[in-house]
Amino acid sequence: MARAGRPQGEPKGRSQAANELAALLRQVTADLTVRELAQRFGGGKTAWSEYRSGARIIPLGRLGLVVKECVRDPRNRQRLLTRARALHAQALTAHAQAEAEATPAPGLEEALRRAQEDLATSGRLVEGLLDLMAVLQDQAKVSAPDTAPEATVPPEARPAPPERLRGRLDETLDQLVTARAVEESARRAVADARAQREVAARRRLPALAPPPAGAPPPTADGPLSTELIRLRHSLQQQREDAHWLWARARTARAPHEVIEGVVLERLDTFPAVPEPPARRRTAPARTPLAALGALLALAVIAAATLAGVLIGQRHTVLTAELPAPQPVPRTGSGPGASAAPFPSPPSPPPSPSLPAAPLPSFPGPLPKPADPGTSPTPPGAPTPAAPTPRSPSGTAYAVSLDRRSILRWTARDGSWKVIGPAAEKVYASPAGLFATNTGDGRIFKYDESSSSWSQIGFPGDQFATAGDALYGITEHRDAVMRWSGQGTDWVRIGTAAARLYAGGAGLFATSPDAGALFRYTGSGDAWVDAGGPGADFAVGPDYVARISPDGKETWQANAKGSNWHRIGGPARNLYAGGAGLFAVDSATGRILRYDNLPDAWTPIGTAGVGLTVGADSVYRIGDDLTVSRWTGRGTEWTTLGISASSLATAD
Repeated sequence: MARAGRPQGEPKGRSQAANELAALLRQVTADLTVRELAQRFGGGKTAWSEYRSGARIIPLGRLGLVVKECVRDPRNRQRLLTRARALHAQALTAHAQAEAEATPAPGLEEALRRAQEDLATSGRLVEGLLDLMAVLQDQAKVSAPDTAPEATVPPEARPAPPERLRGRLDETLDQLVTARAVEESARRAVADARAQREVAARRRLPALAPPPAGAPPPTADGPLSTELIRLRHSLQQQREDAHWLWARARTARAPHEVIEGVVLERLDTFPAVPEPPARRRTAPARTPLAALGALLALAVIAAATLAGVLIGQRHTVLTAELPAPQPVPRTGSGPGASAAPFPSPPSPPPSPSLPAAPLPSFPGPLPKPADPGTSPTPPGAPTPAAPTPRSPSGTAYAVSLDRRSILRWTARDGSWKVIGPAAEKVYASPAGLFATNTGDGRIFKYDESSSSWSQIGFPGDQFATAGDALYGITEHRDAVMRWSGQGTDWVRIGTAAARLYAGGAGLFATSPDAGALFRYTGSGDAWVDAGGPGADFAVGPDYVARISPDGKETWQANAKGSNWHRIGGPARNLYAGGAGLFAVDSATGRILRYDNLPDAWTPIGTAGVGLTVGADSVYRIGDDLTVSRWTGRGTEWTTLGISASSLATAD
């Protein structure tokens, strides 16, 4: 057993979460000295002393790697990982809040500039991690059985063994998932900064007049200031981890094969990677090691062929963005008129024709859920079906991991085909297939007959589909809109909302203040109470479900959002569709299917980073970012052969 070094004193963190995180880290690394930790996981002895004292928050990627390598028991490892990630998020947020309170809030222009810089930096991190995965795959190819015998390769040029490369790919995947989450946070911060700037501009009277002499310039509010600080620290930690991963990859290469541009002392750029020699020596198509499976395919996305997609080859076609928008004149006026492009309209003046309780205000007390101690299945409670996928029918849509193409998979063909260019997210429903542009968030619709895409709206904070309708929240979150089905015409159906949830039972939204749930009546901009706040919601064919705000209980109501009753325990995510209601267990990370009886849930597999539920099928983006489909039998999943960043189905 290794010596743990001299005893450490009391934790020195700036928050309770930081101290608890330090205590957990001490527990996990109790048998290692700071010198051994620095040699094994990088960072230096001083850094590890600060990590274990709580004075400094350990980067999330490094934290996950330490837990995975130092905890042998799988169940205990998963429990500690979940706890460590939660404490890390709490500690980072508390640190950012304390710093925001101690420093002046930035001006709105400065806040927007910072948010845009953070978004650009997070995008470079994602690209750099994808490049790193390509380098690791090239190293694995050199060690493949069909390459030259080891005796013919000089020892200094031999790559790391496959098991070590597999571990490094795992580490890089963890970093990539975290980088995607930070990128999304930065995107929301940009939208918040723009919204606050526009609100401040509207308050200037008269319009376009300069502010009064001596008046302080408008500044970012507390939540935005805190988020900008949290993003800064998150990105600094991610750059630190990413550079460490690059340094490890460099040590596995021959001495003369230097990865250019890696400057470990600087954290504001990401390395530009030259084309690896293996790629120059071989044909473009590459087959990863069978032993590495889907992990080695993550850095490469298929190129389109007449038959479909070739997996294992870098994607080189359809890299253009969706077509540029054509100007469309606005039509009509007032709250019921359509508007183009996807607008962020000012709130209309009060009018007798407006309902007494529109979505903007989310007024009044909300109906309380039924007492958990009452009858678990009250009369009239919905009994959503959870049928087993029963046939090889089904269609899935995905955005490739590098976001350069949209692909479609059908059970009939059993293969993927590229049907669209670069995209950020994809949405599917009986209303059609939709995708948002990677550059600016504009939304497009796919026309099957002409195999073409046309713009139907401008950027939105969120989009959702229900039945034959497409809905969205405006970019500044000040209105809920419904696409008219024609051109770029959108109709306003409500004002400020935090998030949309849609499905067979209809459209629901949460209020931006208390997070309460409201249901759209389908008429004008009339919304009705549908229950209190929740940690997550899901809308099924004839019901709506939610996780309690504390994450400890799962509840279900009918299609109107009433008659709530408890159906399960702790969960962190909910998904619903014709194939049933599914939850992700907050303790184990397993996907559970609801069996239509309170507290009766059946495990069907391990959750990944994404799940989508169709009429008959369930698809998943796993932790390794590969796409798979549930067979309908126990915990069996069928790998569909690609990696994806976004997934949708309408089957």
